[in-house]
Amino acid sequence: MVRRTSLYVSGGDMPQRRLILFVLMLCLSAPAMAAKKSVAVLNFTNYGSKDIKFLSSAIPESVSTTLSENEDISVVERRNLGRVIDELSLEQTGLVDTKDVSRAGRLAKADVLILGSVSGDRNNVILTMKAVDVATGKVLDGKTVKASMADIFDKSSQAARTMAALISGKSIGRLSVSSTPSRAEVYIDGMSVGQTPIVEYKLTQGKHRVKVVKDGYIDFEASFKIDADEHMKFSPVLGESNFQNRTEIGFGVSFLQPVSDKFNGVPHYYILVGHTFERLIVSGELGFSQFDHSQTHFSTFDPNLTLERWYNTFWFHGHLSYMPFPNWTKFTPYFGVMIGMINLNDYKYNTNVKNDKEKVDDQTMFSFGGKVGANILPFGNVALFVEARYYFQPYKLNRIEYESDLFGALSETQTKLYLHIFTIGGGVKYFF
Repeated sequence: MVRRTSLYVSGGDMPQRRLILFVLMLCLSAPAMAAKKSVAVLNFTNYGSKDIKFLSSAIPESVSTTLSENEDISVVERRNLGRVIDELSLEQTGLVDTKDVSRAGRLAKADVLILGSVSGDRNNVILTMKAVDVATGKVLDGKTVKASMADIFDKSSQAARTMAALISGKSIGRLSVSSTPSRAEVYIDGMSVGQTPIVEYKLTQGKHRVKVVKDGYIDFEASFKIDADEHMKFSPVLGESNFQNRTEIGFGVSFLQPVSDKFNGVPHYYILVGHTFERLIVSGELGFSQFDHSQTHFSTFDPNLTLERWYNTFWFHGHLSYMPFPNWTKFTPYFGVMIGMINLNDYKYNTNVKNDKEKVDDQTMFSFGGKVGANILPFGNVALFVEARYYFQPYKLNRIEYESDLFGALSETQTKLYLHIFTIGGGVKYFF
């Protein structure tokens, strides 16, 4: 005889059934909820001088404290690692054998080991750290920090924060750096990460600073902010370091416009010679321009008597300029001041009288002013430049004006006016 049994849950048992279902779902999803990775920081190997030997344990203590700030990983207490260090002599061997890594991980009950070495001296400490996966022996991340004794703990903490994010696998962006020329050293937040090209280097989200360095070339530096899952790229063109110590010869043409309505705007031609001292440019300029200030007079015999007049001007100025961004590759802006003299030769010519050309006056005026400009494609031997200038003369110009009587005879009167001048233009420079 077979007994049949049926399972029946009454309506009153619905809360119990829901509880059973919830427990079952929780059990099924438990494997999917990854546990925090545990990290153990072992003593570092000292390859440096005796006076920095204490760093082989002091820096791991600092790094361990920094790692514990990350809530997505768990850090093995350093006091529990004495047995691991004693058994494997990790401080002496540096723990490079895969079997030792696996055994140390089991003893420390850690998923990831932080290993490292210290070398150099108190003035120049070189710290190398790497995060090693215990299960595979694979290096998850590596950092090299170069700093003085005063900065080494702060720099090692920066490296530890990045390692913590990489180990947890959260809030990571990627940075790629290439350079022209290649094989330049790349530093991120003061830590060396290798030579260009750097491909998809992992970083924690947030603000960082990159520096690209190569002997014989100008350093490139930039601050940037990277978001999670963002891929950021830098491709600097490094200018040769002689860019910051070179001589220049240039020729320029600009449109010269005196502020006074007595004068017309004219071209201004100039040559310059200068030298660059890092961010400062010291140069001298010789210029020439000719601007018109003709007069029209009335007389009984000729109601439109024209007295042609013009100034031949010679410019002698010294310039001191500053480049705030000398590493910009497309153009390098600058601003500066000028001081010097303007020599003005005043001529007149009466078109109604043959060969009536004479020099009326000769004056030399003190002049100073300011300018802004930029060198375009500055890292070659030849570059273009653009500039805007304003010249100020503190003393007034003595100007002779003429009036005619009924019969056309001219009489002189003296007037004074300011000769402030605005120019805008550009030219070409040759560097050597």
